[in-house]
Amino acid sequence: MTSAAEYEEKVWVIVRPLAQGNRITLQWDTPQEAKLLKARIIQIQKELRLVKKDIAITKRSINSAYTSKKTQVGKGAGAALAAGVLGRKTAGKMNVLNRDSVRLEQASAIAPYENVISMIDNLLVQLDRAKIELDS
Repeated sequence: MTSAAEYEEKVWVIVRPLAQGNRITLQWDTPQEAKLLKARIIQIQKELRLVKKDIAITKRSINSAYTSKKTQVGKGAGAALAAGVLGRKTAGKMNVLNRDSVRLEQASAIAPYENVISMIDNLLVQLDRAKIELDS
């Protein structure tokens, strides 16, 4: 599975020809250069959308892994033993705490991917603004 840092690196490899720092900057002198630049922007946008789809697939696989972890909480011989020794109410509270910790773990696993998606969205907006600037 590809990490969020690897996706971020992919994004910067795609955008680097048009970016200075983390902003998109464009320079052209002739209408022909503007036309070529617009075609390049459209290609970059397509590539960014593909990376975004790949991230969505990775997020789905992470979610499914954590879904199976959540369903395993409170199952098995250990949980039955805890319910017998501690009581059903206490065992239920422990299961709730375990599920909550799995949810927090899931959220922290997905957060870096969300940050990369946010960065891609920001870049796509900047590229749209650049296309508008090229058209005017």
